[in-house]
Amino acid sequence: MESGMRVMMWWVMVFLMIGRLSLGSTYLEQYNQLIEGLDLREAIADRSGETYPWSGVDHRNIELMDQAAREIECHRKGDFELTLIDSNGNAFEGGVEIEQVGHAFKFGANSWDFSQHPDAFSHASESLRKLFNSANVCNYLNEWWRELDEPYGNWSKVRQELEWCGQLDLEPRFHIIQYVHMKKPGWWRELDSEEKLWEFYTKRVADVADQFEGEFFEYDVMNEMIHWPYWFKKYDGAQYGMTNLFAFDWMRVPENGAMVVRQAREYLPDAKLVVLETGIWNRHPENTFAREIHAYFKRLIELDAPFDVIGYQGRYEPKGVGSVKTGKHSAGERMYFMESVDAGLEWFSELGKEMAVTEFSMPSRRLNEGANPDDIGADRNELALWVANFHILAFSKPYINQVTWWNVFRREMGWIDAGLINRDGSLTEVGQVMDELINRRWHTRWAGEIEAGRQHFRGFYGDYLIRVEGHEPQKVRFVKGAVRQVVVLD
Repeated sequence: MESGMRVMMWWVMVFLMIGRLSLGSTYLEQYNQLIEGLDLREAIADRSGETYPWSGVDHRNIELMDQAAREIECHRKGDFELTLIDSNGNAFEGGVEIEQVGHAFKFGANSWDFSQHPDAFSHASESLRKLFNSANVCNYLNEWWRELDEPYGNWSKVRQELEWCGQLDLEPRFHIIQYVHMKKPGWWRELDSEEKLWEFYTKRVADVADQFEGEFFEYDVMNEMIHWPYWFKKYDGAQYGMTNLFAFDWMRVPENGAMVVRQAREYLPDAKLVVLETGIWNRHPENTFAREIHAYFKRLIELDAPFDVIGYQGRYEPKGVGSVKTGKHSAGERMYFMESVDAGLEWFSELGKEMAVTEFSMPSRRLNEGANPDDIGADRNELALWVANFHILAFSKPYINQVTWWNVFRREMGWIDAGLINRDGSLTEVGQVMDELINRRWHTRWAGEIEAGRQHFRGFYGDYLIRVEGHEPQKVRFVKGAVRQVVVLD
């Protein structure tokens, strides 16, 4: 009898879960009209792919996006219980407003963009607060040692960006500890042996740990281990007149990369450590970069390299792409469609690590000086919808913890569609769509009368503000594993 009751209760729970996931769970029910007046139904149903607008979602991947909508409901929301008591311990009864004011998921900005574009930053406080809750703080080689034997990090610039993060309530992440490949000073030529290179690495990680241990929610340890040897031969060797490939080739060996990660763990024992790479990650057979990167991460894990997060830059600038609708040979004609993006994310998730999108760059037309922008087969509304779909897909993955943007502000030159904020501080088409997602579609608010001091509701994981007339507002955090909160009213 008791066994039968347990079975019956199990089936009741299953049916309740199925019912919960099925209610309002299709992509078009949840995410149509992200841009007012743009109905996606005809475009998705059109098998020719010619109906406006394009968004990276069509009849071939709509089931995937339906699944993403259901997975968001499952993985990014919880059933919460709020208990309110007065200072005497009595259960409160009366009117209450419960409103989400922040996400547990990290929506990140690149604070390097703040210092690169100070005029735009000065106008952008309101927009930055709307869209972001974290920020990437950069510290590159040209801001490190002026002389090889003199530790120096230009920490004043990092401190300035940390101050901005504090003013804007952005949680900071550090980029990057060991990245010796950008704007190399003359002494780079001297790093031509493992002993010399390792001495440099030790000085660098010790300096970062001494200055900033515990100040960032995660630290990028090393970056672009696979790509830089290719890029050096193509660009930097000619630019700097250097033939020294030793450091690039050394880091490209996973056994050496594992040594670098172990060293970072020694100096930052309690930190969340990230190893990241760039490129388009999908499973197209001609995508040799992605296969090399996957093999590198797999070998790091086999070697027990103590890092926590696989970092995916997510750089989708259309270099060598004639149209986002037709892609390119090395990554496939559907490289910008969501099933291709999904396949890459799922492939790397099989390695068993948490993942972060750390330098997201959207598809954009490119404007060279004196030239008209190239045509990549999509206008700004379509590109904004693509960005939304990428975030919907990423937000649905329980193993992804963030999407951090590389280009925050729209440029007049270069990638002219990229960015969420215009130079006057207003939101671009992309920024408006992300505002719609973060602050309306993925937003929870409940208001009503509480009885016996307790209220159950379902919402997105994150921070909530509790408002009760006659009392000071109070903030609580509902996250996985902490879905019950008690508030004593002041």
